[in-house]
Amino acid sequence: ARNPKIRLVRISFDAVFDDLADEIARRVRISGIPVDDVAPQSGVAAAHTEPEAMITDRSRRLANAVDAAARAAGVQLFVFFDHPVIAFGDTLRWALAGFLDQALRLGNLRLVVAGYEAIQLPGQQFANPQEAAASSGPGLMVEYLTGFQRFDVENLIRRAGEALGHSIGPE
Repeated sequence: ARNPKIRLVRISFDAVFDDLADEIARRVRISGIPVDDVAPQSGVAAAHTEPEAMITDRSRRLANAVDAAARAAGVQLFVFFDHPVIAFGDTLRWALAGFLDQALRLGNLRLVVAGYEAIQLPGQQFANPQEAAASSGPGLMVEYLTGFQRFDVENLIRRAGEALGHSIGPE
């Protein structure tokens, strides 16, 4: 809201859907950036190759299409992958890895990946900006949020409620 040159798309896994690439495209369109669904193409379509190759190829091409659409719209698009609340199968993992791997190399996409500690993500993982700057390859900054207690979370919720002028119940 503060910067009209930045848009945010949140990809959440709070519901089951069949196709991650189609879901990403749908959410990008909702954000006001026109992008078409990406169909499998000859050579990497169903019955042409393994499912992993088809799904990964579609996700990579979708990342390219989303980047091009963001560039055409004159915006930088942050794609926020929210902590999954459903069990991840191979199909979702392949699609996520393909999208992330390609998006790491693109200029108009920025990624935020929250809560995927159990999934092997593509690219290098950096602990700090200096480590990332010294590397020649794309990767993700990894930050583990620790050091807070239940009291800290309760205090945050209480203060946020007060700031919003709402009374927050103990539950």
